[in-house]
Amino acid sequence: MKKLGLLLMPLTAVSFLASCGGSKNPTITFDGGKYLTIDNTECKNLTEFTAKISVKDEYLGKYEVPQNEVYYEITRNNEEIDNFQIIEDDSFNSVFLKIPEEEMTGNIIIKTEGFCHYLTFTGAGGEYVSYSCKGNISEEINIQYCNNLDTPVWKDWGVETKIYLTGENSVIYVRNTTNTLSKDDLNRVKFNAGASDQVLLASGNIMSLLNFNNLQDYSFYELFGEIKMLVTSPVLPATTLTNHCYMDMFFGCSSLISAPKLPATTMTDYCYCNMFRRCSALTIAPKLPATALDQFCYSAMFSDCSALTTAPKLPATALATNCYATMFADCVSLKKAPELPATTLAPYCYLRMFEWCLNLKINNTGTGTKFFDCSDTTTDGCVADMFLETGGTYTADPVPGESYYYTLD
Repeated sequence: MKKLGLLLMPLTAVSFLASCGGSKNPTITFDGGKYLTIDNTECKNLTEFTAKISVKDEYLGKYEVPQNEVYYEITRNNEEIDNFQIIEDDSFNSVFLKIPEEEMTGNIIIKTEGFCHYLTFTGAGGEYVSYSCKGNISEEINIQYCNNLDTPVWKDWGVETKIYLTGENSVIYVRNTTNTLSKDDLNRVKFNAGASDQVLLASGNIMSLLNFNNLQDYSFYELFGEIKMLVTSPVLPATTLTNHCYMDMFFGCSSLISAPKLPATTMTDYCYCNMFRRCSALTIAPKLPATALDQFCYSAMFSDCSALTTAPKLPATALATNCYATMFADCVSLKKAPELPATTLAPYCYLRMFEWCLNLKINNTGTGTKFFDCSDTTTDGCVADMFLETGGTYTADPVPGESYYYTLD
């Protein structure tokens, strides 16, 4: 991959907030990126420290602050703070970030991630981006692009038309002016790119492809599949999912190093199935906060992610058919298993979940960290081949009443 360091450099200077005061006296820095600038800030010492940020979208020329946690990254001394809350402002011209008092020490950096209203492609030069359509969707959409948002001139982008990311096209912003992207598994858009030795960055808001309307079934199915030069992803802010909406979205994106945040808490059929499969450069999985699952929702989600070392927490207690089947199969670098708290299992829910995780060392002798109490093996295929070809002393199917542990030695 080429020019990655150059492409990831900040585009604007970081703006600094005054100290919030209080006994711990933290220093807070706000980085609005290219699109947001601070208009007003204040910080109050309440039961929990609350920072109010008012920022202006320089390109839309109005106040509109991202109200969704997916757009924010908060770190303290380079360690992520993930237990903050957003208190929305009904006028959308400011936002309160509520950070627990125990976190308010040291140097805190608040960043807005990917807050551009439009899906954005940035290239290293020479490669192209195009899109194809399945079925007759090309008759129902109007995809456009522009080169800057200061004085935007939107141009129609035809199906299979290659835009070479060089010169004035080195950054393009993309939108769809109609309300439809896909209706079923045959009608959908897929992006394509060339020159796999180059670097392609995607950022901004994926919802510009739906004209900022709600997800539909299969909306982004296979959207970036097999783009091996794709390094970063756009923001996926939707909290209400639809069937197959993100299925295969990044399948085979072998250069992808960062996954988008996934804030949805209610799953749908196949919504994340195969989403990051064969993303061999991905080391960190996004958080998965859902507690109730639907069939095949996480199936093979990280299968063949050979660089993934730690699985995300899986708090769900209401399982569904095949919900975790092959979720981490062939993750050969995985060393830590997630806790599996469900006591009522579903057909094939853990089928081959950790198959061929060669560095996951599982035992049933009580050594290390417990992650699974087996309550059932009678439900069809619920734990079949769950630990097949893992690297510890126990590789057979789980047994009811036994507990299972992993070690890092």
